[in-house]
Amino acid sequence: MTPVRFTPSRVEGLPGVTSVVVWADRVEVESEGTWRTFSFATMGRPQSLLGHVVRPLGLRVGRYIIGARDCFHEPHEQFFRFDAAPPFTVFLPPHPDEGYRELFVRIRDVIESSRRYTTDDLG
Repeated sequence: MTPVRFTPSRVEGLPGVTSVVVWADRVEVESEGTWRTFSFATMGRPQSLLGHVVRPLGLRVGRYIIGARDCFHEPHEQFFRFDAAPPFTVFLPPHPDEGYRELFVRIRDVIESSRRYTTDDLG
């Protein structure tokens, strides 16, 4: 699936973020002029009970929750939170080229396209 690139209205948890790219297996952010990559494989927790049981064995079952999302705010307050090290929250741009709902859904769909990762819906 095609990655989603956008300029966030703001980011909490990382300094000076000017650009974000969401891929099916990672999120990349340009922070203070340097690109940083956060792999989804290093984030999150199992979505299922079985996932919790087999995780200590080094196995993965089902999707892993890598953060949270919330679209029930004013458009520029809609966000994706990533449980990375350090954790950070990316807010949608103030005036996206496409509608807010379309951008939000595209980001969610890219994250879920590998069928390995998802985000908690806080709405």
